[in-house]
Amino acid sequence: MYIRTALDSDNLDALVLARGIAHFTLTYADLFDTEKELQAFTAEVGNRVVLIDRALGDPLGRASIADDETFAITDGQLARWYDQREEAGTKFITVYTDRDNLAAADAALGARGHWRWVATLDGTAWLNLPGYRALRRPGLIQCLSSAMTGLPADLSLVLSSGWHPEVQGQTLVNGYAGVLIH
Repeated sequence: MYIRTALDSDNLDALVLARGIAHFTLTYADLFDTEKELQAFTAEVGNRVVLIDRALGDPLGRASIADDETFAITDGQLARWYDQREEAGTKFITVYTDRDNLAAADAALGARGHWRWVATLDGTAWLNLPGYRALRRPGLIQCLSSAMTGLPADLSLVLSSGWHPEVQGQTLVNGYAGVLIH
């Protein structure tokens, strides 16, 4: 098993400059109006791009992550958002929330199976996180803020190898598929 990394930001230029630092680039669906724009960005960052819906639009219908925050998608909107994504055939449906709102987000989705991306942003990663199961749940932990990374981007650890699993021929970061866990 291994841990992969992801950078997230709405600053596309910064994400391009950070090329090669992480396995995934997570950014906002509303920043891309055309498939051509998304493909060009993906080529520039050189890794897998996963889109986040922050309730400002998803012109391509490609977001697989719901940003569950007061100013974005709220708990009351999650079930409908999830159902729309599932009906569209979206894979790896994920909910981004913080530790304090994790239980409410889970309750809002009920029995719907989803990945969890939990923000701690205090460097503690998975410590004191309800429901934590090593290398299983949550799928991602956003553990380093932009102040900690030195980039205008936050860093997450992708704890589950089942979330957007490695595929044959995938570009490796600095020659490695991830950090080995012993």
